[in-house]
Parts: sequence; structure tokens; C-alpha cells
Amino acid sequence: MILHDISRELLNGPVYPGDPAPALTAVCRMEWGDVCNTSALSACVHNATHLDAPRHFVREGTDAASLPLELCVGECSVTAFEGVLLGAQAEELLPRLHKRVLFKGEMVVSPSAAFVLSEAGLKLIGVEGQSVSAPELLVTLALFLVVYVFLMVAWARVMGRFIKEGPVAKAAVAKAGAEGAAGASGATDAQAQLVDAD
Repeated sequence: MILHDISRELLNGPVYPGDPAPALTAVCRMEWGDVCNTSALSACVHNATHLDAPRHFVREGTDAASLPLELCVGECSVTAFEGVLLGAQAEELLPRLHKRVLFKGEMVVSPSAAFVLSEAGLKLIGVEGQSVSAPELLVTLALFLVVYVFLMVAWARVMGRFIKEGPVAKAAVAKAGAEGAAGASGATDAQAQLVDAD
């Protein structure tokens, strides 16, 4: 088995929006007269190469310290993909994937794809970005849903008014009126014939 180290550099790598940037600060330096060199490192655990354990998204999920290391070591598939991975696309990829897969490219995993890959028993999914879902994608989806709901409500109101007041409704009312008038006229004729017969 060939081992590849694909770790991302901590201090100069991209930072997930809203996360604090990692910093390395000198605490002791021999040139300052200290007996040793010491630095302080501060970083969000979401930076550089990191593992999002189930607890990252699930309140009672397993934390990273409780996950077996074997999940992260072993054969894997490296698959090039760009854009948003949807559930149907994940199903197409499954026959060619090991239980660990690394996606190469600017991509995010949709909830439907995450469900498909999880149900298939994958142990690990790796992406080049800082997260499996981009924050701008979540904002875009939220805005899309708001606009979609607004348009559907507006469309329902317009169609409701059209059904009640539109030309089809007017034609139906006119036809019903004409049929009602014809029915009343026919009844009058029948009554007249009965009178004549008497």
C-alpha cells in the first residue's frame, strides 16, 4: 500500500469564514535572554487538515477523541469532482468507491449525497475545502427557498383570482345561466302543453 500525506499547512492555509485564524506567538526567545525558545499556538480545530466528527453536526454525536483511528487509515478512492455533489451523482459513483473517499476539486456534499454515502457504509469522506458544505451554498439555498416560497404563494393567489374571476370562470357562469334559462323556458313550454291538453 502506498501512503500519501495530504496534510494541509496550518498557519498559512485558508480559514473557514467566521473561524479565528491560527497564530503562532513567541513566548520565550534565547535572543531575548530566555533559557529556551517557546511559542504559543492558538487555532480553531476547524482549520487546516482536520476531522469533522459526528458531534460537529449532531448534538449527541460521537466526538473526534472517541472515533477509532482505523477510520482514517487504509485504502481509499481519490475522485475528481467539481460543484455540488447530489444524491443521484453519489449513487452513480458508489460502485467505483472504496469505503474511504477523497474528493479532489472545489466541491461540496449535498445533504442527499451525504445520506447516500452514509447508507452505503462509507467510513470517511475527505474534501479539499475547509468543510463538506460551503457557507455561501447554505445562504444561497436559504435565499432560494425564501424566494421560491414567496413566488409559489404569489402564484397561488393569482391563480385563485384567475379561477374565480377569469374568462373561464365568466364563460362557465354565462353557460350555467343560459342552461338555467333554457331549462326554465322548457319547463314553461311543457306546462303550457299540459294546459292545452286539458
